[in-house]
Amino acid sequence: MPSVTPADHSRDLPAGVVRLIPDRDSRAPLPRFRTLLVGREREIATLRSLVLRPDASLVTLTGPGGIGKTRLAVRVARDLGPDFAGGVAFVPLAAVRDADLALPTIAGTIGLRAGSDRPLADRLAAWLGDRVMLLVLDNLEQVLPAAPRIAEVLAACPLLTILATSQAPLRVSGERIFGVPPLSLPSAMRDPRTPPPFAELAGAEAVRLFIDRAQGMRADFTLTETNAATVAEICRRLDGVPLAIELAASRIGTLPPAALLSRLDRQLPLLAGGPRDAPPRLRTMRDSIGWSYDLLTEEERTLVRRLAVFAGGFTIEMAEAVAGTGDDTRIDVLEGIASLVDKSLLRQAAESAAEPRYAMVEAIREFGIERLAASGETDAAHDRLLTWCLSRTAASEFWWDVPRRQQSARWFAAWEQDHANVGAALAWAEARGEVERGLHLAGALFLYWWARSRLEEGRGWLERGLAAGTGMSPAVRAQALTVLSAIVHRQDDNVRSAALAREALSLWVETGDQEGAGLASYLLAIALYRHGDLDAAEQCYDEALIRLRTVENDMIGAEALIGLAQIARDRADLERAAALYEEALRIQDAAEIDWGAALSRYGSGTIAYAQGDQTRAIGLYRESLHYWRQIGDHGSVAVCLEGIATVCCAAGEATRAARLLGAAQALRDANDYPIPDRALASYGELFGSIQTCLGAWAFAEAWLAGRRLSLDEAITAAMTPLPTPPNGDGRSRAAPAAGLRLTRREREVLRLVAAGHSDREIAATLFISRRTASEHVGHILHKLGARSRADASAFAVRLGLA
Repeated sequence: MPSVTPADHSRDLPAGVVRLIPDRDSRAPLPRFRTLLVGREREIATLRSLVLRPDASLVTLTGPGGIGKTRLAVRVARDLGPDFAGGVAFVPLAAVRDADLALPTIAGTIGLRAGSDRPLADRLAAWLGDRVMLLVLDNLEQVLPAAPRIAEVLAACPLLTILATSQAPLRVSGERIFGVPPLSLPSAMRDPRTPPPFAELAGAEAVRLFIDRAQGMRADFTLTETNAATVAEICRRLDGVPLAIELAASRIGTLPPAALLSRLDRQLPLLAGGPRDAPPRLRTMRDSIGWSYDLLTEEERTLVRRLAVFAGGFTIEMAEAVAGTGDDTRIDVLEGIASLVDKSLLRQAAESAAEPRYAMVEAIREFGIERLAASGETDAAHDRLLTWCLSRTAASEFWWDVPRRQQSARWFAAWEQDHANVGAALAWAEARGEVERGLHLAGALFLYWWARSRLEEGRGWLERGLAAGTGMSPAVRAQALTVLSAIVHRQDDNVRSAALAREALSLWVETGDQEGAGLASYLLAIALYRHGDLDAAEQCYDEALIRLRTVENDMIGAEALIGLAQIARDRADLERAAALYEEALRIQDAAEIDWGAALSRYGSGTIAYAQGDQTRAIGLYRESLHYWRQIGDHGSVAVCLEGIATVCCAAGEATRAARLLGAAQALRDANDYPIPDRALASYGELFGSIQTCLGAWAFAEAWLAGRRLSLDEAITAAMTPLPTPPNGDGRSRAAPAAGLRLTRREREVLRLVAAGHSDREIAATLFISRRTASEHVGHILHKLGARSRADASAFAVRLGLA
């Protein structure tokens, strides 16, 4: 018998019950591991408190294979040993496949001898009945039918506590479930300009585990500023699963971190080669997942295979559309998902007011894809995924048919969530020659590619589809060409954009599609405008408007008005430009087209600034900025920051202007959104004006500080009110740096304007065309914030040009 000792560390015991020190020769000792338990401090503290609660006699640690349930349970049990007078016993059940053998295995492990006619559950309860004991039952998932009998024993032993590990809950009364999470990961780089600091990367549990296990293979391996981000990305790709991280780290002797990361597109072949003395299911990730998969029903296995096509998670509705039907099977998807979540093969990835979202750990998804291929269902499942994606795009419409008003931000956010699923569907369509369906999906998502800075990806799908497509219908080819023209326009490839638009226009005219022809004309007009041919651009905009109005396409029709407004502005016809912007905005507001309204508000802001109304200009820029921020279009956010910087400069806030320009440039760099060639000159002049106001050193300091701002910090700086309304009534009568923004040629033109020359006379004097002279005058008025030639002449006097 064990000896008696004072109960100074135990929980309160009933009268007459003594605390017993467990026998050192116990037949069920806790296992000892030869590697460190890395991290888990929070989980250990939570479980220690939970296990000691009087109402927590059964605590079950759940999670997928390899998540670290056993290590955590053993650590908690060892820490709590002094609190259990009757000792701590560990019962491994992984080798038991028959639920009827669970109780005999528990009894035999803790030392209860056979040889009585009484039921084993009664004998076990009698043996444990007066012991303050912690019983650790490890790997119960394959003997879950034994749970009620285990619960009966527990009910008969009021001083017994069971700490169980299982991939699924036991589902008995009084059970407390503790889901073991993955190891902590460094925060994701939401903003490419501000990666997590080295200390944060090094302190993440997953990274610490990788380093510890890697040093077991290479004693000289260390985390450095150079490899830290790569190691962190490896851990992210492995979803923070300890077994996967350990198996990856075991490769460090032959694969440095960068090489290891490059091979993680297929994880299962790489995540192998665990210790030879480990149980087979813990030597490779494939075997670990296979252990769980083999315990499923046939219906659940089918569901795992089919759900594996979702590369970016899914909702129940999506699962029903893609995985709930097959050639000869009908699956209860809701019940199946619930069961797979219970069994730790699915996790709830996100929850919204509408519907929860589920996902697989990447290694499990890869395993499911392998099983899907073995079942011969790969093409059928991916075909249903592509069909579902197309159904969400309003498949008969073009890319302009985005949701209106309140739905707009949700539309972009929804596609961002399903970005990986779209990629999986398009990759399958490309591989299987489903050219027309693939082009339709890629084209329908144009606004998503545009707003989320994924233009190169969208361009790739469209260009490869067009190159592969032989014999496709003219309408499908025309649509793909139209969308591709819009994408390359955004990338400032105006020559290619014009060529694509012309080819698309020819096909639309051939098919008699007025709406398609109007779109192509609109895109051709943009390319011509950016090339500097204002007359040809104006003609194309007019043609686009005629065609689009016949089919009542408000969205692109209004944007054509915006194009005409830009031409009027460049010709210094500010009243016409303002009227065109207002007309476009009325149409867009009435139709709840927030996308186009944001463009119109920004354009109206440029006119307000040119007319000297800085207060209205900055208000319009900020309204536009709010929308682009809401939908995540960081390229357009950069444009708005630059507009606000212009107003700040004119209002004497040169330091803030420089910071905003730095933030805008960082956003352009991060989102591959260059300044259009046509705008380079005016941008450079603004840059020079602010630099002159501050001095080169102070400007550089402020600009670099702006580059380091997070997105939220940059927007806060842009939205912060100016100290006082510019010039009292908000109108700029004298911009201090205005003259510095003029080019040498524009100074020559301004001198002639001040001398009273007409555009014709200026053209003759400088040997340029009358149209070019008019454009110079328009640019000058815009830069000076002048409303008339007389105002510009007054500026010329102040600048010493007259």
